[in-house]
Amino acid sequence: MKKFFIVACILVGTPWLAGAALLLSDSFAYTNGPLVTVSGSPWTTYSGATPGQVSVIGERIFLSKNNSEDVHALLLGAPYNSEARTILYASFTLNVSTLPTSGGGYFAEFKAGGALDQHGRIFIGTAGATPSGTYRVGVANGSSSASVVLTNNLSTNANYTVVLRYVISNATSTVWVNPSAETNLSATATDVVGVSSVSYFGFREDGASGSIGTFFVDNLLVGTAFSDVVTNAPQPPPPPSTAGTLSLLTYNLHGNGVADWSTNTAQVQAIGRQLMFLNPDIITFNEIPFTNTYQMTNWIKAFLPGYFLAVNSATDGYIRNGIASRYPILYSQTHLYSADLAPFGYTPSDFTRDLFEAEINVPNYSRPLHVFAAHLKAGTGTNNVQYQDSADKRAAEASAISNYFVNTFLPGTNGTHPYILSGDMNEDIFRPDTNKYTTGQPIQRLTSAPTDLRQTIPVNPITDSEVTESIQGALNVRFDYIMPCGLLYSNIVTSQVFRTDLLNPVPPNLLANDDITASDHLPVIMYFNNPYAVPFRLTSFAVTNQNATLQWESVTGLTYRVEISSNLTAWNVLASNLTATGTNYTFNTNLTGNVNFLRVRTP
Repeated sequence: MKKFFIVACILVGTPWLAGAALLLSDSFAYTNGPLVTVSGSPWTTYSGATPGQVSVIGERIFLSKNNSEDVHALLLGAPYNSEARTILYASFTLNVSTLPTSGGGYFAEFKAGGALDQHGRIFIGTAGATPSGTYRVGVANGSSSASVVLTNNLSTNANYTVVLRYVISNATSTVWVNPSAETNLSATATDVVGVSSVSYFGFREDGASGSIGTFFVDNLLVGTAFSDVVTNAPQPPPPPSTAGTLSLLTYNLHGNGVADWSTNTAQVQAIGRQLMFLNPDIITFNEIPFTNTYQMTNWIKAFLPGYFLAVNSATDGYIRNGIASRYPILYSQTHLYSADLAPFGYTPSDFTRDLFEAEINVPNYSRPLHVFAAHLKAGTGTNNVQYQDSADKRAAEASAISNYFVNTFLPGTNGTHPYILSGDMNEDIFRPDTNKYTTGQPIQRLTSAPTDLRQTIPVNPITDSEVTESIQGALNVRFDYIMPCGLLYSNIVTSQVFRTDLLNPVPPNLLANDDITASDHLPVIMYFNNPYAVPFRLTSFAVTNQNATLQWESVTGLTYRVEISSNLTAWNVLASNLTATGTNYTFNTNLTGNVNFLRVRTP
């Protein structure tokens, strides 16, 4: 016989991942009878005219449209409030006997203490389901009807695993059917409800409305991680080591219009705590308020002592870009300020801000690193014509940046150096706002093959979501990008969209609300291995008559030289400035005289 149990198991890990805990588990392995009175049951009636109507039948519970009892069970460690930043997950097996009505009704939810304080409501209904005789599952954050419905068409008398996620901090609910991973097809509710604590999980019979049909529920699990409640879900990987890597963070600081940018303000302190916690080697900033640029020096003293700072970027009169680095900034300069966009298809005005560059001397890099920051034109306006204009300008600015890389930066000496572009591009490559305007595909223009800039998709390790804006409102788009050149792209170790509100437990030097207090954008961080720290490997050496051919594994952009010797003591340069354009280099030479030894060196 199956047994009922409640278990708590804390997984100790890094602050990058939420701690997992199983808060409630019930296989309903009781004798037949009312759920709230059978021996060993944690369930109690919280609403309804007739207690004891929810029944245990054959180690499952039976819920019916003809009854009106509502039951709930207390979660271990409850209550869970918004400050705790806990994300709750629940799963159960659903088997429908009699179909619900077209609009359906809700039958499962997370609950606070009050009878009507319910969140993450799960619905079943037949609207939209095909063929006839099937049903669908929907979800609402708290409304009395489903705000979104999954497209899965489900059959009666068949078992399905329903999974619910409820983010307490913003009262947002998501539902899956038969998922194996959190990235599977899901539906996220859009109705807006107030944030409140959660203490119970409950099931509901709808009595007078008779909308839910009849069905069985089994194998309930409630936890704080997807893998707690989906037993076949892949476990999240212990994260890769970032020791010895170079880290770059991009952050839109939301400084536009801010009067006080001093380190005494709550917003700046929240930004500072995140910077100190993440401890990035290099940071590209967007939206530094122009009139308060001088305060950035105080930021460095307070949050990033010893860092180098470059804020001599051009401005539109309101905001500007900036770059901070743990390592020396050799120079910084602005490009494309007020550049004519007519060659790129836009004539009403010029480039809004700039493409800002800092050349950085990174230890153990054979070439300087060029870090670029950009903040493309935002989608502003009140009508389609204005949104279209913003989109056209944003696309033209992207083309101007691409043109700079292809025709100015890469053809010179800098073309052998590693480089990276990051910042707020005000465009979501996966969610272009085609309802308001026709997108000009600025991200695609920036990452076109000639620029050698690469598209990356950092995600939050807890939600597996890449969206970055707006954490202060509806977090539903990705505007913030890190686009490394091919050399750095091939050396990415890990990356993430960072959120303090999902850390569980919250590290001592952070506050759970820091991400929301700091900015409407989330910071994005990426880690790179040193592309030049590659052990040298000679792959072949051949001599035919006096012709010698050497082949070795090379690093793109790195310069090599070949030296000769007759005695292993005195060496002479045979060839220099051999710049690799790929991962293998072939060198041919004609050997004359008393040459017995060859060697390959980097500067």
